[in-house]
Amino acid sequence: MVVNVKVFGSFTKKGNHTYRKTAYIQWGESEKTLGACLLLNPGSAKLDQDLLTTLEMKGAAKGFIKNVDPTMRQLITIVESIYSKGDINGRLYIYNLFNLQHTRAIDAIELFESQVQSGEYDIKGSLISKSELQKHPWLLLGWGLKPKNKWTNLQVIRDDWIKLINESGIPIFGKKHESSKNYYHVCPQKQSDRQIIVNQIVENYNSIRAEKLKKGSRYLIEKYVNKHEDCLNKSIFMSSPSLLSFSDKSQDIQWKSPLLENGYREYSNEIFDLDKSWESNKSKIEMYWPKKGPQWDGVATVQGKNGEKGLILVEAKAHLHEMRSTIKAKDNRSIELIHRTIGNVKEAVGSQAVLDTWLNRYYQLSNRLAYLYILNIKFNIPTWLILVNFVDDRSYKSTSVCEWLDHYQNVFTEMDINFSSSSLFTHLVNIYPISPD
Repeated sequence: MVVNVKVFGSFTKKGNHTYRKTAYIQWGESEKTLGACLLLNPGSAKLDQDLLTTLEMKGAAKGFIKNVDPTMRQLITIVESIYSKGDINGRLYIYNLFNLQHTRAIDAIELFESQVQSGEYDIKGSLISKSELQKHPWLLLGWGLKPKNKWTNLQVIRDDWIKLINESGIPIFGKKHESSKNYYHVCPQKQSDRQIIVNQIVENYNSIRAEKLKKGSRYLIEKYVNKHEDCLNKSIFMSSPSLLSFSDKSQDIQWKSPLLENGYREYSNEIFDLDKSWESNKSKIEMYWPKKGPQWDGVATVQGKNGEKGLILVEAKAHLHEMRSTIKAKDNRSIELIHRTIGNVKEAVGSQAVLDTWLNRYYQLSNRLAYLYILNIKFNIPTWLILVNFVDDRSYKSTSVCEWLDHYQNVFTEMDINFSSSSLFTHLVNIYPISPD
């Protein structure tokens, strides 16, 4: 096991039986979810002695799991294979069909069935909420055993989990059984088979990841810009009096990205190349932001009444999970620059929220607001930031208008954003288009 990887869990004990309520594998320090897995039940991992003592004395404990079992080691190998091209910093969350800790699967199931029948165990005790499940970018399935007909309770909880997964819309992968709803265990008993299944699972992950590129916000904004441009333009103008007032009514929004004709290319600081009067700012941006700026989901220009050109930058989202983000910069100079600029933005808009909220809860929105500030205030480029929040996305995860509105109310409250406090916010636009068929 890699030195900087640790495993944590929370446990309860009733009589002679131990139940693991939660568990996660931690790389680095970040609390960000890397993904999740759904297995059969907690196995043979041994608890730290202090944790075990607390559990014996109080009947509940949480903390470090010292000696991990082969399944945990296999999960570590899988995650490190999935994220092999970058530093891993975050958590793999582990869920189980049932929470009874037992080394041998068949004996564990028999005991689980008996406890459910006697009322000693709540059959739905392992289930989580849909919103919690949707926080994860993916779910690895691997509970291993095909339920026997007599294992009726195991079949019930398995089907409840499958229903929850389907409703959540979360991407799933694993080695699926050829003729049933089940998935092979992630850690085969034969040592020689373990790397084989790791390779199969990673290949399956890469497949669903490639498929995901045809879903969600990226897919939807590509479809709107290329096939429903007029509808998108009208929605933007209807939602932004300042942009409508600026624009020459004889001209329309001119989309530059993402366009089918140039391979759906996305712009970063190439936005400064879209007008000759903006080009000089490309070298100045490093006064306010690290050299590599945000990558925009959509970019357009608009002609102003006075002959001046305006810039439209789009951030698209299809579900709430996409809103949570933390600062990723590691270079000290970049971190210092980001802190200073976002601090200036907060001051300019009168936000009294702690800087950590902007940096480690809603960093992506924060850095987009920082660019809105830099372009409008420092570079005098008329710029509008359009937050495109797709409603009822049937290609991936569905989010209703009410869910979006409730979410933004919470976000703006936490960031202490008051739209009457600064003229900059007249250039921040929220729209809620229905996901196209």
